[in-house]
Amino acid sequence: MRTAPTVLDAVLSAALQAHAEVWVITGTGHHTDKQSHQKSAAGGVLHAAVIEYLQAARHTFYVGKDNNGHSGALLVVGSH
Repeated sequence: MRTAPTVLDAVLSAALQAHAEVWVITGTGHHTDKQSHQKSAAGGVLHAAVIEYLQAARHTFYVGKDNNGHSGALLVVGSH
């Protein structure tokens, strides 16, 4: 997932300056056809990449889950 850090670098800081918290919607990947060419991972490839980015940047975040227990969103509340 090479583009996620580039996009987050471009928009997350400004979004957090304008808002106290920011939702990053990643999806869960649970609709990805396991027989397709697309990468697939439990919890979603993009979701895992964004979590890795947020941890490396020392952002405080929480995992959001829907009524079915799928976690396809992250609430970012700040850094350091």
